[in-house]
Amino acid sequence: MMEQEFFDSLEKNPIIGIFGNTIFPNKSMGEGIKEKSEVISELTKLLVRLEPRKVYIIPTKGVNLTSLMVLRYLQISYTIVNPYTGYFNGIQNRDKLKIVTGMEESSSVITIGKKPKNARGTVQALSDTEDFIIERSELIISIVGAKPDKKLQNLNKKLPESGKSVIFFKY
Repeated sequence: MMEQEFFDSLEKNPIIGIFGNTIFPNKSMGEGIKEKSEVISELTKLLVRLEPRKVYIIPTKGVNLTSLMVLRYLQISYTIVNPYTGYFNGIQNRDKLKIVTGMEESSSVITIGKKPKNARGTVQALSDTEDFIIERSELIISIVGAKPDKKLQNLNKKLPESGKSVIFFKY
């Protein structure tokens, strides 16, 4: 499908779910400030074109935290989806500040569940949170670099089966 036809086929002002790499920029792949700036610019252009009425996002480190800044800059309504109580406890302080600022400016914050008891529970909680976002979104944007993390690879495999329109934004 041609690009314009794809955009014409989308619902106007869609509800969007955003997912992305947790390592961004990936310095081991030679990515730096230039690549990060280019992704921010292209994501900004895409969101301006789509004019979403709402965005759901898990504020994980990497692309998603950067996306929060873009959403705030564009004044797009967004909901932070927290997988479980205590999810942000292990996050680095510099990222916590971005998350707190993002929470303060979000339209809402949703916490899906209680703190898991083990690693398997953590994986399930993240999967449940992804499903929550997918179910409520009309369009999914997956922002992926040359070497996506394992969680994003697994998510990207299940997205086409969701029945939702998906944009795989590769950088």
